[in-house]
Amino acid sequence: MRLFTVFFGFLLCVQHSAIEAAPAVDQTADRPLAMAPRTVANAQLPVDQLHWILELRIDTTQITDFKGLMVEMVAAAKLESGTLVYEWYFSEDNSRCIINERYRDSNALLAHMRASGRFSERFLAAAKITRLRVLGDPDAAVRAALVGLNAEYLPLGEGFYKPH
Repeated sequence: MRLFTVFFGFLLCVQHSAIEAAPAVDQTADRPLAMAPRTVANAQLPVDQLHWILELRIDTTQITDFKGLMVEMVAAAKLESGTLVYEWYFSEDNSRCIINERYRDSNALLAHMRASGRFSERFLAAAKITRLRVLGDPDAAVRAALVGLNAEYLPLGEGFYKPH
């Protein structure tokens, strides 16, 4: 079964997935990031944040519809308080797309997946997921939600965070 079919099949069948039990994320109030000290002196990193990079191959005969869908999806994601970064990048020939996303935590990522389900049919008509990289330490519910997508998980090793 193709990866993108599994991914969006999951989104369409949320009632049968692990995210159903996840607590609701407050979509109305921004909260400060949970910060935990790391080994760099006097530096703190938002260790609960998750970042994912989704790589797609696009059916270029549907690029106009796909870019219209992108505008709708970006507008919807902007309303999610736990979605911190949501960026779409296209190759010059529009045959490839990379979606760069960052979430406050695992619950915010799951809330985004639930909210994105309404776009899945149109998304799948034009795009095929070729790679999914998850950066950070997702909880068991996120990992269960991504089963079958061959997600590559890369936990944080070291670094720093500049909020401004």
